[in-house]
Amino acid sequence: MSIDLRPVSRPVKGCCVFVAALCVAALFSQQSYAQRSGSDRLNENTLTVVSSSPNGTYMPIAYDMSAVLDDGDNLRILVVLGKGGGQNIKDVRFLKGVDLGIAASNTLGYYRRTGELGNIDDKIVYIAKLYNEEIHFIARPEITSMSVLTACRPAVSPRLCRVVSAGRQ
Repeated sequence: MSIDLRPVSRPVKGCCVFVAALCVAALFSQQSYAQRSGSDRLNENTLTVVSSSPNGTYMPIAYDMSAVLDDGDNLRILVVLGKGGGQNIKDVRFLKGVDLGIAASNTLGYYRRTGELGNIDDKIVYIAKLYNEEIHFIARPEITSMSVLTACRPAVSPRLCRVVSAGRQ
């Protein structure tokens, strides 16, 4: 028996090279598809929550939400430092990528009544009460109860206007 050692014809060589190139391309495209789909999935399942300054009340609440609800690839809660209350509502309304904000419920009512942000009825919705917010009053020693203050007119600095608007609600 003789073994035929003829060279492989060009069409067969070309076909083998094409199939090998196709396999390599498929391998790389599957890897990039897997990376892309993982990246897309992670972005689609990420919620950004704007909270408050690190010393504010909202930051621990936002962190707790993240710690409890975040489960990696299926739902990711990304907490962002914010300026609190009214600014958080503005951020949810106007900033790209901000999904949720923590604010006092009366602040949302304030913006609805004043129209300062335009018509927000179809742009921002109240979702849930997170906790009871406590307000503490401190005073000089001669002021012993709230009834003493009923005849007094409060003096509030303009830089504290957020406190005033929250107090009016």
